[in-house]
Amino acid sequence: MNSLLKRLQDAFADLQPRERLFVNVGAILIVAAMLYLILLPQWEKYNELSAQQSQLHSDLQWLYQQRDLIARLGNSCPLSVVSKGSKTKRLTRLLRRNQLKLIDMREANNAISLSFTGTDANEMVRLAHEIACDGFVVESFEIVKSPEENNRLAAMMEVSSVE
Repeated sequence: MNSLLKRLQDAFADLQPRERLFVNVGAILIVAAMLYLILLPQWEKYNELSAQQSQLHSDLQWLYQQRDLIARLGNSCPLSVVSKGSKTKRLTRLLRRNQLKLIDMREANNAISLSFTGTDANEMVRLAHEIACDGFVVESFEIVKSPEENNRLAAMMEVSSVE
């Protein structure tokens, strides 16, 4: 290593002053280019992370402003919501629990159509809530007066599973 350094120093000493200037300027330019190539990706990464931090900070502030609204959006579903069994058995069990009479249940394309009757519209709405808590999405829900019986209501509901 020392011999290589000695040869470089001798070769540099043999150069003309103008050639030494060009070699020094060239060495400075090479060092500057290497520093630029090393530091540029770091600088770009820093700017990218700084912009991301700014965006995340503004998102966090927005979420903090929405905390009161989120607290009001809570539902009254129990924590262990999805019961066991097939979809149709779960829906039948919920209908019976709410003392509603199942007329027809059809399953097509991941959707289940229910037709049922009852005497209380509140029980039917409560059923929709329980179905939603049991892991279904209520796609449509319609309650009408039953044409056959005066005091009964007929309802049609289409649900799909979120599983």
